[in-house]
Amino acid sequence: MERTELQKEKIGVELKGIKAINPVNNEEISVWVADYVLTGYGTGAIMAVPAHDERDFEFAKKFDLPIIEVVKYSGVPALAGENLPKGRTPERAYAGEGTAVNSGFIDGLSTAEAKEKITKWLEEKHIGKKSVNYKLRDWVFSRQRYWGEPIPLVYCEKCAKRKPKILLIHGLGGNPQENWFPWFKKQMEDRSYEVIIPDLPKSETLYPKDWLNKLAKLNITSNDDLFVVGHSLGGPAACQFILKNNLPVHKLILVAPVGKSSDWQHLKQYDFSDKEIATIARFGNVPVDFVKLKNLVTESTLYFSEDDPYIPLKIKNDYEDLDGAVRIFKDKKHFGSHWGITELPDILEEFLTSLNFGWVPVSEKDLPVELPKVKKYEPTDTGESPLAAIEKWVKTKCPKCGGEARRETDTMPNWAGSSWYFMRYTDPKNKKEFASGKNLKYWMPVDWYNGGMEHNNLHLLYSRFWYKFLYDIGAVPKECGDEPYKKRTSHGLILGEGGEKMSKSRGNVVNPDDIVARFGADTLRVYEMFMGPFEQAIPWDEKGVVGVFRFLERVWKLQDKLKVKSDKLKVAVESPKLERLVHQTIKKIGEDIEAMKFNTAVSALMILVNEMAAQENLPITNYQLLITLLAPFAPHLAEELGEKFGNKKSVHLEKWPEYDPKLVVEEEIDLIVQINGKMRDSVRVKADIGEEEAKKFATESEKVKKWIEGQKIKKIIFVKGRLVNIVV
Repeated sequence: MERTELQKEKIGVELKGIKAINPVNNEEISVWVADYVLTGYGTGAIMAVPAHDERDFEFAKKFDLPIIEVVKYSGVPALAGENLPKGRTPERAYAGEGTAVNSGFIDGLSTAEAKEKITKWLEEKHIGKKSVNYKLRDWVFSRQRYWGEPIPLVYCEKCAKRKPKILLIHGLGGNPQENWFPWFKKQMEDRSYEVIIPDLPKSETLYPKDWLNKLAKLNITSNDDLFVVGHSLGGPAACQFILKNNLPVHKLILVAPVGKSSDWQHLKQYDFSDKEIATIARFGNVPVDFVKLKNLVTESTLYFSEDDPYIPLKIKNDYEDLDGAVRIFKDKKHFGSHWGITELPDILEEFLTSLNFGWVPVSEKDLPVELPKVKKYEPTDTGESPLAAIEKWVKTKCPKCGGEARRETDTMPNWAGSSWYFMRYTDPKNKKEFASGKNLKYWMPVDWYNGGMEHNNLHLLYSRFWYKFLYDIGAVPKECGDEPYKKRTSHGLILGEGGEKMSKSRGNVVNPDDIVARFGADTLRVYEMFMGPFEQAIPWDEKGVVGVFRFLERVWKLQDKLKVKSDKLKVAVESPKLERLVHQTIKKIGEDIEAMKFNTAVSALMILVNEMAAQENLPITNYQLLITLLAPFAPHLAEELGEKFGNKKSVHLEKWPEYDPKLVVEEEIDLIVQINGKMRDSVRVKADIGEEEAKKFATESEKVKKWIEGQKIKKIIFVKGRLVNIVV
């Protein structure tokens, strides 16, 4: 159901008699309604580009619509019209970048340049403007199944019928009919909220108790779903009202609130009397217990304007302990109708369009909600979770009002339980807490997290969120740090042969059991490591499997080089070349395993085995080293060979071999000789060759002489251990 879905069959209908006009060339374009573009994608309308989008291409082919190439890429011939005979349609779309063609004044530009130029042109002509669009993936956190953690919510009809309340407290000398208040009241009532704007006492001389006593008569209780907005003097009044009545509040919004960081004498220039200034100071100076206030208020936002003549910006520091979001405007003055502010659309963003107030969280004392034990947990005929059919479990009491309620029957996905299990592993038998601080300090954070790209990203999202929450509330010691993982890596996908993603519908799934049955588990294991870089997507290749199988056969057959007719081990002649290669292989495999470069580690083993196979006699010590190096890759074969040739314990308990630093350094290297940066020869020289000797070798090479004969040598560049570049 997404535009990004490639497999869905494309269907649509043309709106005959209606045409769209291309604003760049004024050409008429047919208009179609299609099911592969949803209204939620962008504006819901798209300009189809069938030559360069697979979905649009499929749609155009089906309904015989024009397919015009506008991006040319010479590296892929005849993809979308290029070099095609007249009248022939392309076989597939080209969705990459290239050069603009059939595109008027942007012809010949690269894709990036063309985008910039056409966007600028559209803006200059006032046809369109450049913008950035973000695609948000919907992170579904519910599953219609039995297995999974129950979501600890209940739905109560009685609570659902109650409207959420918004209490708006005006400023000094204000009233419910001024500023943006009437507009706000209508907007929120249209959204099913109940809005209360009390007309509070007006006087030059006021005390906080004068307003708090009036507010107390509104009959607002802790059972109300409450939002509180305070404007100007109503800001500190709102804080005191919440604290005095111990009221839980969904959101507290303070618009240009009065605070304590001013003596308010600047208000005299705006005709405020001394008594009014004293009233403002009294309200602003009342101490606020922000710790308690934060416990009562779920979320808070503060609004300030840079050009507010009354409220200095420094007042925001008075509320920093509230830890609320702060929004600073440039042109709202004191957010009043005196300055033309009769509407404040920004504040609507603070409220959800629709709130499910019938949903009530289960009391903490009743957590966790456990799955009921049942004999059957098949899906229901209605499509609901299997739990929906278990009435005895579903029916419960509302934790808020005590009325009849029903449990949420969807369960959480495995992201929930697996988002903190790595912390539980540090102390799995602890019955008092999820893990002791001592154990968490010892084991956390996780040193290395590895997984598939999709799982890695999704699990990281949830586990990191849960970890940071537990860290913020102090359940995770500060010594552990605020990140759950030190390092994260992802492995690539194994694709089907031909490079397509494996799927049952394509019939290209490789069953590992079949491979094990034919070639053995070690072959499968080594091939998966050898087939390509760990983090990349690599296509499956049956020939590669056979190649690895033959490699392991060669390892097995090397035993023959250890024996004589009498079946006694032969004393082999040491080969300096082999000895050096053994130590180089120990070094490389150790480093490659740490870097997860398993494919190059297996390649190094293959090179070593080839050299061993070339020996007339193979020393037993070298073969035993090979077995140890092979163990992480082919554990079963290595275990059997290790036992056969002298291991007293498992090869996997052997100490990893150490290499001799002197033997890993090459005695000779291939010195590359270049002429003006192009390779013309390769000369075998000592690894530690000096600059002058290297230049001499390079200039005396027969292959090089013909390139420099009669030429003036400007300079010779020497890169030690690598190359000589002669510039002529």
